[in-house]
Amino acid sequence: MAKLILVRHAAPATDACVAPNQWPLSEAGRASAHALAQALAPYWPAVLVSSREAKAAETAALLARELGTRYTTALGLQEHSRASLGWVSDAEFQAGMAALFARPSEVAFGDESADQAYDRFHTALNGVLGLFPDQNVAVVTHGTVMTLLITRAQSGPTLDPLAFWQRLGLPAVAVLGRPDLALEQLIEKVDADGH
Repeated sequence: MAKLILVRHAAPATDACVAPNQWPLSEAGRASAHALAQALAPYWPAVLVSSREAKAAETAALLARELGTRYTTALGLQEHSRASLGWVSDAEFQAGMAALFARPSEVAFGDESADQAYDRFHTALNGVLGLFPDQNVAVVTHGTVMTLLITRAQSGPTLDPLAFWQRLGLPAVAVLGRPDLALEQLIEKVDADGH
């Protein structure tokens, strides 16, 4: 069965003076690329697609080099929109994310509701998957939209989105079966040592 491999981008170099969608990877993020590629190699994705945010595109470029393949970007795979927020403290960010997951139909944090972010991401993802119906596809994306997709796709016990989101490291990998998107494997954090 074909797989969808969702990759949460590697660790960015955060900067209060730069919009988060423009953050490049940190040195530690770049250093994790080899181990991340090793985690993806057993699935040998036919295509590597990334959101257009800098940290995701840079992660995809490093993976493509490590795997000896190419990557492309696609619209709609970006993170939940929070551009209007500016820099917030970690406590404010955590509280905002809790509100986002608790009230998914409302714009509770940032510029779109969880439902809107999910719909945008799911539509974009379906477009990518439709081009490769019987092949493994790796998508480099972001923690919130990744969480929304995974927690909503599972048919078994309900996964708490906030708890799931909090478990994801930078980078992280989720392997989903297609077409039902059942979670088959979760690597919560891949570090430079491959752990």
